Amino acid sequence: MENLEGKIRKYTFEELKSEMEEEDLLMNTTLGLVLGGTMLDLMRLKKQISALPEIKLVYHTLTTAHLRIVKVEEWEKFLEWKKEKKR
Repeated sequence: MENLEGKIRKYTFEELKSEMEEEDLLMNTTLGLVLGGTMLDLMRLKKQISALPEIKLVYHTLTTAHLRIVKVEEWEKFLEWKKEKKR
């Protein structure tokens, strides 16, 4: 995995002003990401993100369980599939 330092572009306000107000860029914000990969790759990524002084990594979880996103109209079908899978 390549080192991310120096590859993350820092945009100026001038580049972003057509999309946001200056006050929007100055407020603290959080962002949630779901990442998948090998344990080794995810641990490397966590270490690289933690090394960036302008980003605070608050919480991380590594799991072998797959994330499943289900449409609302397919929820019942998903529950049936899950029940069958346990048998």
